[in-house]
Amino acid sequence: MDIPQKAVVSYTKEIGQLIFPYRAPNFRRVAWYLSQVRGIAPEIMSLLMHEHKLYQQDKTGNCLIFGYDKEGDARCCLIRSTTLNKPFKLDREYSDKSYPFYLCGYPDSKRVYVCKSPIDAANRVLIEIIQREDWKTA
Repeated sequence: MDIPQKAVVSYTKEIGQLIFPYRAPNFRRVAWYLSQVRGIAPEIMSLLMHEHKLYQQDKTGNCLIFGYDKEGDARCCLIRSTTLNKPFKLDREYSDKSYPFYLCGYPDSKRVYVCKSPIDAANRVLIEIIQREDWKTA
């Protein structure tokens, strides 16, 4: 007697185009939130903004954080609220989390730090800056 095999069903999410929200003309709300609320150093925020890994959403003032592929194309977009009384976390539709947010450290370093979130990674950079500089006598 032949026993029928179970049908193998594969579910794959339809691949679509990752569309980014409009960028605000300034980064004031995100800069305030990251520096005053989350404790990120201004020089680290500036670096992230110049590398296009961070910007402010136009209509909502949300913080947008990006992950890039090797060719420099944004493949992941994380949206984080900057409103204290209504916090939320959202990944933009069709974001590919296999291209995460990352920061490159000192070229002579052999260490890799894996952090839970981009905010944690930015704070880890601050710790490295403090440890490498003679901040006690400055």
